[in-house]
Amino acid sequence: MTAAGQRAPVRIDRIGKLADPELKLLLARRRLSSESVRRYASMLRRAERFCRSEGLALDELDPAGLDRFMASLPQTRGMLWHAKTALRHYWEGTGRRDAPDINVVGVMGRAGRDPSEGLAARERTARGEPGPLSSSSDRPLYDGLRARQLGPRTAAGYLAAIRRFAKWCEANGTSIDTATTWDLDAFAACLPRTRSTIMQVRLALLHYYAITGRPDPPTHVLRVPRRKRMISKALSDEEARKLEGAAVERRDLKGLAVVLGLYLGLRRFEIAQLRWSDFGNDGWLTFVGKGDLEATLPVHRVVQEYLRATPRRGEFVFPGRFGGPANPTTVWGWVREVSAAAGIREVPTHVLRHTALALGNDVTGDLRAVQDFARHAEPNTTAGYTRATRERLERVAKAIGDAYRPPATEEIASPGPTLSFAELVATVEGAHAVRAWSDLAEVLGDRPGWRFAGSMEGEGLIRFEHSPLLHATAMAWTNDRPATFVIWRYVDPGAEDFDTWDFPDARTLGVVIASFEAGGSPFPPTAEFRVSEGAF
Repeated sequence: MTAAGQRAPVRIDRIGKLADPELKLLLARRRLSSESVRRYASMLRRAERFCRSEGLALDELDPAGLDRFMASLPQTRGMLWHAKTALRHYWEGTGRRDAPDINVVGVMGRAGRDPSEGLAARERTARGEPGPLSSSSDRPLYDGLRARQLGPRTAAGYLAAIRRFAKWCEANGTSIDTATTWDLDAFAACLPRTRSTIMQVRLALLHYYAITGRPDPPTHVLRVPRRKRMISKALSDEEARKLEGAAVERRDLKGLAVVLGLYLGLRRFEIAQLRWSDFGNDGWLTFVGKGDLEATLPVHRVVQEYLRATPRRGEFVFPGRFGGPANPTTVWGWVREVSAAAGIREVPTHVLRHTALALGNDVTGDLRAVQDFARHAEPNTTAGYTRATRERLERVAKAIGDAYRPPATEEIASPGPTLSFAELVATVEGAHAVRAWSDLAEVLGDRPGWRFAGSMEGEGLIRFEHSPLLHATAMAWTNDRPATFVIWRYVDPGAEDFDTWDFPDARTLGVVIASFEAGGSPFPPTAEFRVSEGAF
């Protein structure tokens, strides 16, 4: 340390393939990745060689010397920004406070925003060559495009497309203002048949003819290719189960990254940047995702248990080597490693998102809820993540066939003899059985839609029927146990699968049926419905 408390300058004395250990340590302290350390060290060695040729020291490089060094580099925006960043890290790491700075925008201009600015435009002017916006017709046109609320980059791109068509027209003996549909069609035949190219030319000419006031623009002849339909890349159900099982068994950060992708459908960078504070105690995750939009998602129990078993090593769930979050590319490598270990093909991270959304839509069929879960602005985007399984296609085919030829609904045969209710009551042993059967008959005997359907007196059972799918029974036991009142719902006509709901007495059963008929409760009843002291 110097007397002023600053870190002593680091001199680059050796020029070799790798930076000296002290320089590498200095850059590593800036929380840079190993690749960034290598690239910035290479740039600093280049700067040091330039300083030696100029008789200067890198630690004392002045603004004039910096300008000469930057001029010696390839004049590309990426190279200049790379040099600027490397020198900034070096001088900040060595504690230099009077370090010169370079305005890359001032040297290069705003590339893609206004072609009249920048080094290339100044060089053309020095050579006496006309610039892209130097003519008297291009500048007003560019201003007109900007006045139509187009961004600088978009306006410059449209201007290039307009100029290209104008040159083609001049070469073919016509002009852009008098071009016909035949001319524009012939020009389009010379263009790449890509959606982006045709779309840019069409929009550019639409703006041009709107500015010039041409009443019959020929732009309708340009047919923009349709956007390719997005196909779901979701894993099969068997592959998804294998991957989920392998990830849960690992109980490490690599497995956790896969679990988060499979259960929450998060993107790669969203997984990498998760903080522990994003997970609330209420079982929900709140984070900032794509487009800097805040989202809130429910966290499945499996994910919550995995998080509780994961030790916390800082602010981020997946900490990086220098205190920040892990690199998204690292997460990508983890997912491929876990998928290979699970015995399936190596899958990229976004396949996990496809799988989560496809499974959610397969099970629920609620595309609107899946859209909110995916945080998509348009349902068409979500539809690209979904799929039509063989089972769902078979159900569609069956539904179409049933519409043409409805299946015959065979009524379920009565299990007992066809006797009158009075005759059946006379065969029942025990007063409690008579009372149970009479109570059910009193509740359902006169209710619209219900009819007496028979009994099995040997088993002490009486049955009323609302439809072939919906029955109500009273079971009277011979050992004086309380009677059982049940609603039966069969899944399909003639099917053996059914659901049942038990009730403490016939009155409770009648209350549920009356509430259902009045629209006050769902039917079959749910666990939230309560009557009297009983619950079901």
